[in-house]
Amino acid sequence: MQPSGPRWVQLRFGDELTREQYLKKQAWRRALPERCPRHATSGCGFARHGTYLRKVPEPVPIARAYCRRGHVTFSFLPDFFASRLPGTLDEVEEAAVALETAPSLAEAAERLRPGDVEDAVTSTSAERWTSRRVALFATVLLAVVGLFPDRLTGVTTATELRARLATRHALVALRGIAARFLAVLPPPLGFGPRPRKRTRRDGGVQQVPGPDPPRPSE
Repeated sequence: MQPSGPRWVQLRFGDELTREQYLKKQAWRRALPERCPRHATSGCGFARHGTYLRKVPEPVPIARAYCRRGHVTFSFLPDFFASRLPGTLDEVEEAAVALETAPSLAEAAERLRPGDVEDAVTSTSAERWTSRRVALFATVLLAVVGLFPDRLTGVTTATELRARLATRHALVALRGIAARFLAVLPPPLGFGPRPRKRTRRDGGVQQVPGPDPPRPSE
């Protein structure tokens, strides 16, 4: 997927369909608003602009449109897909739940991406895959709790979020609940900028793992 930006804008296609239903009904063919999201009146040359494929977990067409006046391409992302991340919102949520219920990251990763399947990845890759999605889930949860304190106060885990929203597809539900904030919310829920990576403070020295150095003789 091309990155969101001034020339490429990602929008929500809130159809409440599963991936299977979306494919069966070819829903991308009707994923187009009546007018340009940037212009209230017609005449900007807003029109359908084909599709592109989201390839993970399987090829799925995503509708596009183009505004000639603004030179902007829009894509219409179904609610089940994560934004700016391969895969689905359910996969992100399952990663968070797995780590909450497993004794270690290694076991959570093995549960999500088992090493005995035909297309298995290495254990290190599986742990990185899991860890990244857990971190993104935590960032999203912190943001939405701040936006909806009356509804989500006290929710700190994926398990608690599912219980509060009474669904096993909590992130998909949240995309609808927080629809008006999606332009500023971080991925994989929203279409805003990616969270900044944390860096060490100037002058900080990372400790090298290993045994303690020998003490000088007294």
